Amino acid sequence: WLPPSRDCLVPCVVFVSLIFHIYCFLEIEAAMVAANVKEANKCWQDDGQGALPPLQQLTRRFLQRIFTKAFVYLNQRPLLPADLEPQVVFAVARRTDRAMASFFGSEIEDSSGCTGIDQERNDLEEVKVVGSCILVVTETNLVHYTKRSKKPSPAAATGQDDGEAAQPDTGNGSNTNVAAPSQAVDEKYWKRRFNYFARYDEGVRMDLGAWFEVTPESVARHIADRLNYRYVADGTAGVGGNAIQFACSPSTERVLAVDLDGQRIRDAEHNAGVYGVRDRIDFVHADFVEFAKTYTGEPLDAVFLSPPWGGPGHLDTDFFSLSDVEGCDIVKLFAAAVSLSRRVVLYLPRHQDLHEMVLLAVRYGYAAIEVEKIFFQYPTPHLKLVVVYFTPEAATEGPKAKTSVKHVGSTGAAAAAAAAAASASA
Repeated sequence: WLPPSRDCLVPCVVFVSLIFHIYCFLEIEAAMVAANVKEANKCWQDDGQGALPPLQQLTRRFLQRIFTKAFVYLNQRPLLPADLEPQVVFAVARRTDRAMASFFGSEIEDSSGCTGIDQERNDLEEVKVVGSCILVVTETNLVHYTKRSKKPSPAAATGQDDGEAAQPDTGNGSNTNVAAPSQAVDEKYWKRRFNYFARYDEGVRMDLGAWFEVTPESVARHIADRLNYRYVADGTAGVGGNAIQFACSPSTERVLAVDLDGQRIRDAEHNAGVYGVRDRIDFVHADFVEFAKTYTGEPLDAVFLSPPWGGPGHLDTDFFSLSDVEGCDIVKLFAAAVSLSRRVVLYLPRHQDLHEMVLLAVRYGYAAIEVEKIFFQYPTPHLKLVVVYFTPEAATEGPKAKTSVKHVGSTGAAAAAAAAAASASA
């Protein structure tokens, strides 16, 4: 092949040269890793205990995450919810031993007890079937009705952009929901404030992170309807979006809300008071993984997890991996939840690679799981998120792949009742 003209010859040569140098660099790095990782680790150790310095730990984890994700993508195309219609799917996950160790955060060991760095590289990089699982794919179309504020926003009153956030707790229990200029949030989030909390203007408190992390109230109500059990735990409670809706459910007597952030737990407790369910929720400030190890309370019927997704930037990638979020080990969160209940529900982005759900199902003994695709109908029907149900019922009650429409909100209930009555009379 030759370039069509001399003008593009130099760019082509430069491009090919760049690709060749990158290839050579990666090959050299791979050879060094395969042959010298053990020696390199000895050089990096500075405390005599086999631990790496913090900066090198962060660098190593970042590179491992990037290369592992790329390697997995090359060997098995991600299984995305958008590619699946409501149906029963037999999903098979393929991974290398190294990728499995990276996903579950463990060392690869051989029969002699040596770590994986002493094994043959070909064995570590061989792609193999690591498990299979039945996915019952369902769709729920949420039509949610939320009130609109009759008062102009603080920004509108001053002629500024409508992009204000809730004022943080000042310690005196008051909240005017007017943010300081340094804490302004994007306009699109402010306009959705009643989607997040229908009673937002009654004093609901949210920090900046909660504006894109809290579960919309319509979704939280729907999940609470699905988890109609007596005692439910929220292991990532945040400012209380899900825990409050669990407590509002007539079938749930008690809710356990756990979060690592003390200020968020206080905000969640305050917000539960706004909704009148403060006395039905036990708030715990703790790391859920550590909390689960020492929990000796009443058996839990279900555990809900809404782990962080890494902020709005998570949508910039083609697919989401549980290992994408730095600082939160979602796999360990899941393991902690399974130790407390056999019913665990994960709230995940719409582009989650479902092969990772297969890995969790195989590791923790679930023959079948339900993948519920949540659609919003406004302004146009679109896939918003997925909720994955790891429950014994998914395997014992048989496949029920379906599509349903659900109206959420007081106005929505009235509209649905009117529509049903009209249909019956017709």
